[in-house]
Amino acid sequence: MVISNRAISTTFFVLAVGTLVASCVYHDSFSDCRVSCDTVSGCPSGLTCGDEGLCRTGETTAACTAVLTDAGSDSKGSNVDAQKCFGSGNFTICLQTPPTSSLDIETDTTIATDSTVATGSAAACDLLIPQTGGPTLCVMARTSIIVAATATLSAIVAEGSGGGPLVLLATGDLTVSGTVDVASHLVAGTIGAGADSSLCSLPTGAGEPNGSGSGGGGAGGSFGTTGGAGGGENGVANGGKPGAAIASPPELLHGGCRGGWGGSHSVGPYDYGDGGGAVYLLAGGTISISGIVNASGDAGFADTSNGGGGGAGGMIALFAPTLNASASAKILANGGGGAGGGASTTGGGLGNDPNPMTPLTPAPGGFGASTPEADGGAGGSGAAGTMTATAGGSTPTYSGGYVGGGGGGGGGLGVIRVLSGQLITSTGAMVSPMPTD
Repeated sequence: MVISNRAISTTFFVLAVGTLVASCVYHDSFSDCRVSCDTVSGCPSGLTCGDEGLCRTGETTAACTAVLTDAGSDSKGSNVDAQKCFGSGNFTICLQTPPTSSLDIETDTTIATDSTVATGSAAACDLLIPQTGGPTLCVMARTSIIVAATATLSAIVAEGSGGGPLVLLATGDLTVSGTVDVASHLVAGTIGAGADSSLCSLPTGAGEPNGSGSGGGGAGGSFGTTGGAGGGENGVANGGKPGAAIASPPELLHGGCRGGWGGSHSVGPYDYGDGGGAVYLLAGGTISISGIVNASGDAGFADTSNGGGGGAGGMIALFAPTLNASASAKILANGGGGAGGGASTTGGGLGNDPNPMTPLTPAPGGFGASTPEADGGAGGSGAAGTMTATAGGSTPTYSGGYVGGGGGGGGGLGVIRVLSGQLITSTGAMVSPMPTD
């Protein structure tokens, strides 16, 4: 791990916490502050509200007359003229004191966003920003940020810690030539930063909520799209049912949703696939991506009676005045594959994590176990590109004493939001799912 911090300064804090919305502030990197103003919020001293409803220099309109002052009466904090704000709408972050250091990630580096100390010796979070109704954000704010082609920056949390998403904020340019990884990974046993959000609509049935059910497969997690249903066992439709997908792009930064337990699970939390984590790439200058940004969910786990559902993809948000995603860029928040059902004493196959090198290809489900007495159902594929998650396979009625377990459903897609409005697929970048603004 090599983290190069030049002229380190960490004297940052946020003036507007709430849902990240800050008062309207002009910033030198923008032609305007990109935050609307009105007669209630007004503009900071020295700026006026333009005809298009944005705080600007040299423009006036009768529509905005109120002006914020430094008297301390501003509910968003005093000394508003010193703020430096980046982002848009609910995804706006303000720094009172601009950073003076850059961040160069030159070799593989892992940080834990549920702690203020990284794995190793480097500080993980310059800022911890609460979101009203959502998880706390871990913000790394620097003058510039580079993830080198030789490096992977991974952001993880401990099981059940509630650790929040990662925000990489560069007041200048942000470059991802290597990999930014907030995905969850089954085989590695890591959970992405901000994954398994408390805002999720969780699967039901099969082994939910306490594992006392039968051997139906768990449903895949849902987020941007719905996960696949779990397969039934022994001719009975007792597989898990997926939770609901979101109705519109989320206005809070949070990760994806976990899959469902398989019936009669005996393994514990790893029976289901975890949802993908969440990351916000934010710059006052240019964001350049030629590498990988991965926020995918992981695969379901299998044991001798069931298949766990795959986790849904998480969330990637992007904002910069200039955003370049080259033809080599791969940006994904895909669902993990469901696990195959077991049979007798033989477990089914593990589901597969999404492959970041092929973002438009679904992660396959695991194979169903096969014994002379019974067969388990295959796991469903995770969602990728334009392909939805598929259901886990069901098993027929057996006359013998052994019954195969149902396969787990695949995880649904996550969410990608390009808040500054660019079309990042126009250069041939591989992006899944399709972005929203």
